[in-house]
Amino acid sequence: MPRRQAPTRNSHARRGVQSGTLKRPSEDTKKTGDDLETAEQRRLRADANRERNWKRFGPYLAERQWGTVREDYSEHGTSWDYFPHDHARSRAYRWGEDGLFGLCDREGRLCFAVALWNGADAILKERLFGLNGLEGNHGEDVKEEYFYLDATPTHSYGKGLYKYPQRAFPYDALVKESARRGRLDREYELVDTGAFDEERYFDVTVEHAKASPDDILVAITVANRGPAAAPLVVLPTLWFRNTWAWGRAGEGYWKGAALAADGASAIVAQHPTLGRNVQFGMTLMAVALFFWIAIRPAWSHVETDFPNYYTAAAELRRGTHLRDLYDWTSFQRAMNRAGFETQLGAYTPQTPLTMLPFVPLTDFSPLMAKRIWLCLNFVLLLATLWLLSRMTRFRMSQLFLLAFLGLNSWRANFAYGQYYIVVLFLLTFALYCLEGREIAAGIVAGIVFVLKLYGGPFLFFFLAQRRWRASLGIPIGFHRRCFKRLMFKNHQTYFVT
Repeated sequence: MPRRQAPTRNSHARRGVQSGTLKRPSEDTKKTGDDLETAEQRRLRADANRERNWKRFGPYLAERQWGTVREDYSEHGTSWDYFPHDHARSRAYRWGEDGLFGLCDREGRLCFAVALWNGADAILKERLFGLNGLEGNHGEDVKEEYFYLDATPTHSYGKGLYKYPQRAFPYDALVKESARRGRLDREYELVDTGAFDEERYFDVTVEHAKASPDDILVAITVANRGPAAAPLVVLPTLWFRNTWAWGRAGEGYWKGAALAADGASAIVAQHPTLGRNVQFGMTLMAVALFFWIAIRPAWSHVETDFPNYYTAAAELRRGTHLRDLYDWTSFQRAMNRAGFETQLGAYTPQTPLTMLPFVPLTDFSPLMAKRIWLCLNFVLLLATLWLLSRMTRFRMSQLFLLAFLGLNSWRANFAYGQYYIVVLFLLTFALYCLEGREIAAGIVAGIVFVLKLYGGPFLFFFLAQRRWRASLGIPIGFHRRCFKRLMFKNHQTYFVT
């Protein structure tokens, strides 16, 4: 290692900027800082719109949890004496955790930090050391050399530098000399103890970068600044905050957190509110029950609403005049031609445009067409849940479990070949388009109005929200002339003129 000047307050940060290997997000493609800013703005917008939870994990782990009023259960409120630094390595915190350049979720459940040992200290360096208000000659004072070098607002990237002496950390010397000095004296700092003499220290750079809100890479880079080789043990530490040992239950007192080895180089973390493995199993069971109860019975039967749609679409392709579809006798003859001799039907309650999605299905037999319609509805249901996951903080698996509560309604929609999942998807899509694509949202709501009339209330909703462009889009989508040449080419179109 090249020789460098002894560490001083002005030289730490200058040297620290040179450490580390991770690049900030988008840095590999940017030519100027504008590209990075644009990428971060997109992440901020996605987080603000609750499309992606970029701020779920971040550098929220406290620098110091010991000696705080949060952990104070003393009789007279003496928090400094009740939970000193010496106790932190052997007692569990109740309301938080601490660590070196740590990361955790915003509720402090799953925590990550770096622990170090130079082979000379009596304890691991797991957290920052400092003096409490009674020990420091100027009150509370951290006695470490550490620097926050870089960060983005969504915590998609962060970088910090910690300087760790290769000699034994002078805990006792800092306490005793600070106690000897008075209020008019200068504070006794770590660099004054000789801990960094001959540059015998390590630069430990900790960086994190996110590929997605829950996919985080942490890089730890160690540089020996001393003149000779020296030992250092680096312990990346993952743990759950203790929420289960306090004799209480309910929100904030979760039980069942577990860490388990997955091979020689991986750890699986499971938590009742964070763990995906348990929830994934529940979701698979819900999907299996959904298919068994809702889709399986409908797979081999064609009844009620679906024959009406199928028959109307088949007659449209045959060139039948549309007014005959609203005559009960004529429509029943048409159902007999389509293969539904044993079922009574009528198309009177439906608007003419509701038959359009079924026109391509008339190339297949009624039963095969029904099965295709079932698959399409299931895909649209999943697409609806996906849109909701983008608009809310819920994950797809959580939304599917919620949707499972309405299983009876879904069963009826699948069994009868109804239109409600299609309408639900279109209305959800209209809400999804509301941010940034207001006219499209209004057009989609207008199309729903034409199909099933359910889009009508959206006009009042848009007006109440002062979404003028969306309000303008509804009559555009509702205007039946928009469908005339596109949808009814070569067919009778008297009802749209």
